[in-house]
Amino acid sequence: MNNILKKIFFHIENGVLRFKRKKDIMFGIYNDIMFSYAEDILKILASRDDIRCWITIPPNLSMEGDFLYKLKRKKKDKGYKILPYIIAEKIKWDIVFLPDKNIYFRKGCKKIFSGHGLAAYSLIDGCEYIYNKQSLTEFDVIIEASYYIKEKVTKIMPEFENKIFVAGSSKVDYIIQLKKELNKKNFLKKIGFSTNRKTIMFISHWGEKSLLQKEWDNIKRFLPEILDKYNVIFTTHRRNLAPVLCDGIDWKKEIEYFKRYDTFYFYNSNEDPFKFLTVSDLLITDHTSLGLYYLFLDKPILFLDLIPNNEFSYSSIIPKTKEYVYIVKCFSNLTKDIETAQKSFKHGQYTGLTDKICSHVGEYHLRIKTLLTKFMEQV
Repeated sequence: MNNILKKIFFHIENGVLRFKRKKDIMFGIYNDIMFSYAEDILKILASRDDIRCWITIPPNLSMEGDFLYKLKRKKKDKGYKILPYIIAEKIKWDIVFLPDKNIYFRKGCKKIFSGHGLAAYSLIDGCEYIYNKQSLTEFDVIIEASYYIKEKVTKIMPEFENKIFVAGSSKVDYIIQLKKELNKKNFLKKIGFSTNRKTIMFISHWGEKSLLQKEWDNIKRFLPEILDKYNVIFTTHRRNLAPVLCDGIDWKKEIEYFKRYDTFYFYNSNEDPFKFLTVSDLLITDHTSLGLYYLFLDKPILFLDLIPNNEFSYSSIIPKTKEYVYIVKCFSNLTKDIETAQKSFKHGQYTGLTDKICSHVGEYHLRIKTLLTKFMEQV
């Protein structure tokens, strides 16, 4: 019976596809971060009359109960439709954009892996997450930010040569634009900060080997002293706040304690992290990819080195980044390390690294249009 129903379904589908006049592009996402990367591509497609854009959210992956509600509020302005995943996974889309690997769509769809950050990949259970044999068959195109990363990959796995498309990075283009246009003083005043102090930003990856999980006791010990001298913007990967990773710590209570300081600001997922990066004078971070964008601002970084280089993917830029930034293994001397990171910094010291992180700076939209034009000819 199931085989008969499948035959009927495919027969009807073939009939519909034969008379279809527009191309249908699906975006599979499950949180705000991934939507922000999909949104950059949606903006490129907004002016095209021959394309319909769709979004679906796999219910088993979304960690935010209000995420679907927020998408529905935005969709009138963004020009996309939302489709339940139970239907979306069965449809033959012309193109599927995937910012992450863990989203299934049926065979026969042209699949583009767009990613949701710069190349900071660590190994997952000792295995390559993106560049493996499965990806060779799963994706038609993998979008990368730089030729340096492409060369690293194809040196190990030459099979990826024709699958990797170097487009640059929309977020690199964006943060460079913010550097030119964002009024720092007005932004700091808006969040209640004095403009006479330097501003430090903390950004943490997620999991056991992350800045927040490993060094919170030291951070908490030094924060009062730091807050007496600096403005502090603090954030962490949303997964660190999940109960399974909290190890008995009430993060909401911990963060609320420091909110009583008028020099402390904790930003949430509804706010733009790139604006906070832009107004900061020093970044304290670990191997999160968000920290890589800070290099394009030409400001000092205090890097917490928690993961040895052999635990990163061969495609990761993090081992190379460690050669350019001020590194510590723990925060036992955090206040002194903050001073040293600033004093030892020299403007222009990231030259040579930023080129490896992102090619085609300022050209992301143009490159994606070129890619889509090529794909439209094939589907």
